[in-house]
Amino acid sequence: MGVTQSIIMISETDNNEFRAFFEGNMRLLYEISVDQLFPIKFNHYLKIFNPFLIDPDLSQLRDKVQQFDTEEIVESFFSWVSMHEKPYEEYLRLPVRHIIELMKIEYGFLLEYGVDFKSNNISSQFGRSQPKWLLYPDSGTVEEELLKEILKTLKPIGKGKCFFHYDLIAIDTYKNTFFEGELNDIPTTLEMGFKGTPTDIWDESKKWFIHTCYDADYLFLGADKEIIEKVLLNPRIESLVFPKDRLIIE
Repeated sequence: MGVTQSIIMISETDNNEFRAFFEGNMRLLYEISVDQLFPIKFNHYLKIFNPFLIDPDLSQLRDKVQQFDTEEIVESFFSWVSMHEKPYEEYLRLPVRHIIELMKIEYGFLLEYGVDFKSNNISSQFGRSQPKWLLYPDSGTVEEELLKEILKTLKPIGKGKCFFHYDLIAIDTYKNTFFEGELNDIPTTLEMGFKGTPTDIWDESKKWFIHTCYDADYLFLGADKEIIEKVLLNPRIESLVFPKDRLIIE
């Protein structure tokens, strides 16, 4: 698969303690509490936002946005590949809080910044579309630079084995699939040919657990309080405390 040799697949005959939970739950993000997404019940959770991307040529963004007309709005926010000519890597990363402020300045949209924010809050203002200069985060994965920042925070804690689970919709076999490896292996899962990073990532200490739903462009982290506090202190990780009993409504 072109990935680190220390990543190995866990077969169905291996005793994976969370296998029954993953295979028995669709875990749709609709009117459930965040702790229902996790096989381990934590007292502390974070919602972590993937960054948005903006066209790097919009150095005078305000003028160019004001020149847009309705024909320059992307018809569907899933069609950006054909509507944008620049490589994905050339776009500038921008956190959610800055995108919300930009929408307020340029369009007068009063979008609330909080744990309930999702990309659809923006597209609904444009009739389920988006500005041509804006790319939404990909769903079902952790953005690569964000992943590196999260791992920097977890590295002092995760010294043992890590486990990776791909939901049946996130993998080409349409079957829940499990791997094990080391914490440093996680970025190489982007080379495994599946849909982005694993749906679930955890280490054998069970002090933290990452879940990324296949149709969400953000992720959840469940962890001990000390870990949550370390992540919140990292300015490169845009995260908000998500109460464990708060309902997720997509």
